[in-house]
Amino acid sequence: MWSIGVTRRNYGAEKTVYGAVHPGLAFRRVGFLPLQRVSADPFWRHATVVAASSRVDLVHLFNDTPLACARPWVTTFEDRYPLGRDGRLRRLALRQAAGPRCRAVVAFTEDARRRLLADPVAGPVLAGKCEVVLPCVPREDDLYARHLAFLDAHPPGSGPLRFLFVGVKAFLKGLEFVLDAVEPAVAAGDATLTVVSALETDTYVSRADASRVTALRARLAATRGVVHHERLPARAVREAMADHHLLLFPTLDETFGYVLPEAFATGLDVVTTATRAIPEIVAPEDRARLVALPVDALGGWTGVRAWRTAGDAAWASAWADARERCVAGLRARLAEVRADPASLRRRAPALRARYEALFSPEALGARLAALYARVATRPLGRS
Repeated sequence: MWSIGVTRRNYGAEKTVYGAVHPGLAFRRVGFLPLQRVSADPFWRHATVVAASSRVDLVHLFNDTPLACARPWVTTFEDRYPLGRDGRLRRLALRQAAGPRCRAVVAFTEDARRRLLADPVAGPVLAGKCEVVLPCVPREDDLYARHLAFLDAHPPGSGPLRFLFVGVKAFLKGLEFVLDAVEPAVAAGDATLTVVSALETDTYVSRADASRVTALRARLAATRGVVHHERLPARAVREAMADHHLLLFPTLDETFGYVLPEAFATGLDVVTTATRAIPEIVAPEDRARLVALPVDALGGWTGVRAWRTAGDAAWASAWADARERCVAGLRARLAEVRADPASLRRRAPALRARYEALFSPEALGARLAALYARVATRPLGRS
């Protein structure tokens, strides 16, 4: 039995650490000092001091670096690691991660690992410690059965197609594109759209501002056949998945996209894009279904922060191109479903199998147990 210490209890840590299920793992809370209270510098949001005793074999963090920890530790990261601007403080965190108490830095996708290896500061130091362990999402087994019953009772063509969009950052995740694609069908009574989104903006993809939020909110309210929820409990989101035909998720930048394996667990088919981590999430045979976007050497959409690197006109052109591609891809997939109404029911078991094999709590538990067994026996030394 491995006793694993955890510090923060949050969405990311649950999906990558203590949400795992395995008979040989026990997760225990350990004390830590939240150093974000020390300084406003963003570095301190992900630096900590861990007070873990010998009753835990390892401490497993998410996106954080302990500046002091008496026990061996590992950390899972989703994008850049160590977090923070390049400079003295990031080098301090990098020294801790390079030391012998840090047994592994765990990328939660191959996309994250690629970005670490491409980092000229962290890559050469941490490449040998970097492993990939995919995260998990809860099972909600009853909702898979409920979705199959929904598809049997409401096959495409028997009534309006029911589409679902889920994403807090609506602009980055393509809600405007979804509306552009489905509004004609919704207006004709051939489809409905449920939106779960707080309509938050982002700082690096969409350039959305308050006026665009206002316009999007008004558009949602004015479109008959569209139901908008600012927020729903996690269980309610999964219940919505069980009662819809397709999840529409034309995101432009995604470190993971938990909504996709949640949909797979429910047997719900998805329409999404071939950016960053998403090709890892879908089955290899489904990658041809992804909406293709221009991507850079690391697999990210080329329009990310393009206004800074290439100017406003270049970004506007990239955004218009992404919109055209996503709208066309969404409409093409919807036409396929209408042409083959039984396809969603046929695909549901394969989607569920993908979830079981890669994204269930038991699959994560097996991966973590193997990881801990490999790294916990290494000599501790000094850090």
